[in-house]
Amino acid sequence: RARRQCRMERTGETASPATEGKTAAETQSEGLVNHTRNEIVETSYRKKIMKRTNIQFATSDGHKEVAAYVSEAFPGIAIHKHPDFDWWTATHIQSGLAISTAFRLRRLASCFANLASRLIDFTRPVEEVQQHVADNCELGSQIRKLAQRFKT
Repeated sequence: RARRQCRMERTGETASPATEGKTAAETQSEGLVNHTRNEIVETSYRKKIMKRTNIQFATSDGHKEVAAYVSEAFPGIAIHKHPDFDWWTATHIQSGLAISTAFRLRRLASCFANLASRLIDFTRPVEEVQQHVADNCELGSQIRKLAQRFKT
C-alpha cells in the first residue's frame, strides 16, 4: 500500500473520487497532512542525501553558528540540533529563524522539512515567506499540523 501511494505521489495519480472537483494544490496539501509517518520517512530518505554544513541560528542572545544538515529534498531549510536543548529544529537558512522545533529525531525533522518545503518556498527571503503565510491563513495551519504529526 505504501509503495502504491508513493508511486501515485510521484506520478500525480488520484486515489479516489473524493479528490474530484478539487484543485491540484488542495489535493496535494491535504495529502501531505494525511500521509502516515512511515510513508513519508520512506519516500524522503530514499530520494535525497543530506549534506552537512554550518548555519547561523537566531537565538534570544543573537545568532549562533550550528552544524546543520541540508538537502535538495527541502530547499531553503536546514535541520540541526538545538544549541540549548536536546531536540532537532527545522530552520529557514537565510534568516536563521526556526520554522518548527522539538523533534525527537533528525529523521522526523527532515521529514517535516521535506513536506513543509512542498507547501512554502523557503528559498525566498523571510519577509516574502512571512507575507505569503499571512496572505494565506491556511498555510500556517497546515505547517502546524505537519509539525505536530512528527513531534508525537
